[in-house]
Amino acid sequence: MRITKISLLLIAFYFNANSQEIAWESKAPLPLGHHSGSAVTCNGKIYHVGGQKKNGASWIMSNQMFEFDPAKNEWSEKSNMPTVRCNLASVSVDGKIYVIGGDSFLNTNEVYDPATDSWTNLTAMPTARQHIKGAVVAGKIYIIGGLETWYKVSNKNEVYDPLTNVWEQKSPIPTPKHNYAATVFDDKIYIFGGATQSGNNVWIDNSSVEIYDPVTNSWDSVSTMPTARFNPGIAVVEDKILIIGGYAGDNVSNRVDIFDPVTKSWSATSALPQINVAMGSTISNNKIFIVGGSEAGPAWTHYNTVYEGTFTGTTHIKLSEEQPSTFNLSQNFPNPFNPTTKIEFAIPSDNIVEIKVFNILGMEVATLLNEHRHAGTHEVKFNASKFSSGIYFYKIVSGNYSEIKKMILLK
Repeated sequence: MRITKISLLLIAFYFNANSQEIAWESKAPLPLGHHSGSAVTCNGKIYHVGGQKKNGASWIMSNQMFEFDPAKNEWSEKSNMPTVRCNLASVSVDGKIYVIGGDSFLNTNEVYDPATDSWTNLTAMPTARQHIKGAVVAGKIYIIGGLETWYKVSNKNEVYDPLTNVWEQKSPIPTPKHNYAATVFDDKIYIFGGATQSGNNVWIDNSSVEIYDPVTNSWDSVSTMPTARFNPGIAVVEDKILIIGGYAGDNVSNRVDIFDPVTKSWSATSALPQINVAMGSTISNNKIFIVGGSEAGPAWTHYNTVYEGTFTGTTHIKLSEEQPSTFNLSQNFPNPFNPTTKIEFAIPSDNIVEIKVFNILGMEVATLLNEHRHAGTHEVKFNASKFSSGIYFYKIVSGNYSEIKKMILLK
């Protein structure tokens, strides 16, 4: 049987491999060590702004801005932020970086344009706050909680619209907190951990997870964290939320926990190479970047280290539309086929980078290696003796293109 083309039309179906491991790789270090700054991804580059840096034997707040190019693994210094600050919020909206609040109890709101390497002052945040994070939903910037004074943890939820340069008050967070981790998933804002207040003590560990829905202007809560975490990093990768490092009780941690916002469940994964708190954390090209931070302790020693984290053994393939064929693939093997069948692709052999095989659950079960090359074909063998009968998918990847095909194994 000759199959000239197989295309898959599967609506809202995912291959979802179940690996929970992260491979951490050291990248080019920050030009200067910082902690309590902020990292943000914008236009494919990673920016680290503000924080604290060493000045002789003491610490001083910074207004420095550094840009990292993941493709070149290089840092460069950009124009200084107008306001010196740490424990600030930074977010990216429409190709620009907004930096808001921070030490010492600032309401300053400034925007950086990477295209011109310049800063502009904007309408100040209504409530001056520090130890905050920012979250973006539908192009609007939400600043939630934080410290208003050294004796008052804020419950404020203020939203800024970059298009109108106007702030608006929203429903306050049920548990006032600061030094939390914040991110957006499915257009809702998730707030993890941090510290809350008892009397004049504003450093009470908190393990709650609270969710804000901007559409309904309402809050909900879900399963608490495995351990309370203070000022950890955070990242969303492959529909999972990662909580990274931070203070866990009295000790700085390198622990990484995964929260599944669909099942509301927790699991553990590969730890950071070093304990870390007050780091910059962001995502670029589905990879986690941890920038700077500190091991804390009496000296609050700063880091200039940068780590890139990648889930290993996972391939998530979203088949939400018909996969096109630019290679005009032609399969000359029986389908169904048996374990000794050879698979031959009648396409220029140099175009192929790899071919991977997945089971019906989306788990990678094999990599097809080249056995023989000759003009116009790429010949590989799939040793299926260890696999059961059933439906499998193989993914063909070239330098800038991938295609998914279906095959049936009968024994």
